[in-house]
Amino acid sequence: MTAKQTNILNMAHAVMEKLDGLVAANPLPALVAKSEGLKTRLAAIGTTAALQALPTTGRTMDRNQVFASAVAATQAVAGSVRSYARTNHLADLEAKVTLNGSSFRRTRFAHRVPLMRQVYEAAESVLAQLADFGVTAEVLAGLKMKIDAADVAKGEPRSMIVDRGVATEQLADSLRALADFLVHEVDPLVDSMRETHPAGWAAYHRARNVIDQPGTSAKPEEGEIAATAEKLAA
Repeated sequence: MTAKQTNILNMAHAVMEKLDGLVAANPLPALVAKSEGLKTRLAAIGTTAALQALPTTGRTMDRNQVFASAVAATQAVAGSVRSYARTNHLADLEAKVTLNGSSFRRTRFAHRVPLMRQVYEAAESVLAQLADFGVTAEVLAGLKMKIDAADVAKGEPRSMIVDRGVATEQLADSLRALADFLVHEVDPLVDSMRETHPAGWAAYHRARNVIDQPGTSAKPEEGEIAATAEKLAA
């Protein structure tokens, strides 16, 4: 992905986290639907981005490198979640992320992906509580991309070069559709809650202002958001 595409994706994951906070405070059916729609779009984009990022030569070696990167990221997140779980006496959660060096080495490539997804899903279930342990929405998004890449790479598809080219085109289209979805469907709905849920509104727009997208002139300026945040903290 290009730097601009990466910025858009990172912004969207940050927005998703803040949108979940708004949904918790105000489970308006339309807001719930937009939140779920954003998650669905991000999941599809993550899979496409993972395919687009796959190497196209030296497939066996490249597959091993893709898996090594995914495993390292999984172990890093697992360590943070395990620490959080132990601190808060969450035995079931701790069990899901307790790994050792042989957890991946002794299993086939196809069996490693479900194990990595298990860690991802465990972290996702408590994401709001993991910031102090170093796991953010962006970190989790990066892990998902690596897991998706490993899932694709495990079969060493002969059509990888063709698939990668198609994915590059699909990724650009999907990111444009994502930006349109936020600007025209999610932003107006969140703005309708500015007076009723000012803290959630300010948090959402701080996440949205990570990058400057065209066509968002109705979006509050940074100074206005900062002033709202300061008023809330007073």
